[in-house]
Amino acid sequence: MRILIIVPRQPRQTGNWVAADRFAAGLVSAGHQVQMTETPGDSPTTVLVAVKHFAPDAVLLLHAFRTGNPWLLSGLKIPYFVLPTGTDLHQDHKQPNMQAVIDQVLEHADAILLQNRQDYADLRQNSKLAGKLHYLPAAASLGNQELILDKGEMLLLLHPAGIRPVKGNLELLLMSDNLACQHRFRLAFCGPELDADYAAELHTELAKRPWAEYLGVIPQPAMASLMRQADIVLNNSVSEGLSNALVEACTLGRPILARNNSGNRAVVTPELNGRLYDTEQEFVHKAAALLGDTHLRSTLTDRCTDQFSSNQESLVLNRMFASLRI
Repeated sequence: MRILIIVPRQPRQTGNWVAADRFAAGLVSAGHQVQMTETPGDSPTTVLVAVKHFAPDAVLLLHAFRTGNPWLLSGLKIPYFVLPTGTDLHQDHKQPNMQAVIDQVLEHADAILLQNRQDYADLRQNSKLAGKLHYLPAAASLGNQELILDKGEMLLLLHPAGIRPVKGNLELLLMSDNLACQHRFRLAFCGPELDADYAAELHTELAKRPWAEYLGVIPQPAMASLMRQADIVLNNSVSEGLSNALVEACTLGRPILARNNSGNRAVVTPELNGRLYDTEQEFVHKAAALLGDTHLRSTLTDRCTDQFSSNQESLVLNRMFASLRI
């Protein structure tokens, strides 16, 4: 089968592209021909060009609004699956103009794939969508490129996420001020700058704090090496579908401290592989406990390799495409 994967136009280190590369590898290993293309959210041109040159039998949309909108504008009638993101379901769906597009994309999809069991359960409440919903187990993408970080003697808190408001990068930095009064540590942010104004504000605040820094964009093959050097992996997202970074951290057995949302609850099992927090006060309290107790950190290293198996993800995805009648 010829399968076209459509991804929003954004840096290759974002979660959408990480997932797309992983999906493509699994599909190719099963004998499919796969091509990937990116698209801006307001024009069908790149989609039309890709379809003309590749002639796919089926399409996989990653992101219900940002790829779904140009897909609808294209007017193409090719069978397609869609994998909505946490931003689609928890942010964009609250905006009336985006909600209409997302609803239409989901309604006309041949299948809706979800990697978060809570999102899957929530969408099943919609009787029009229930029959086309499918849970797709997530997997980790672990590269083997070595990256050596000169972390010195201080513990490293790592926040791997694109720099944009929904990820809460700036808010995490500000919340850490009280923590820095109590403990010596290094807080490192990494990820592509997806919102210029927000990134500028983050850099301004980072310049005031010698204990915090921005590492830039880390190549995906080197992320596993960086995470292995982290003493605690953080996530402060307002909402998540399922964080690739946390899946990787869990697979590597790194202690996680994450904001309590449905996506993070799908990865973090409290007191096994990490802890969750709801408020700034709770974040500071739990972070301080982790920083001050080596034994506590060592107890939060349960690896979830069985839960996030690349073989299982590929098996389900291939089964889904095999079920299409084309």
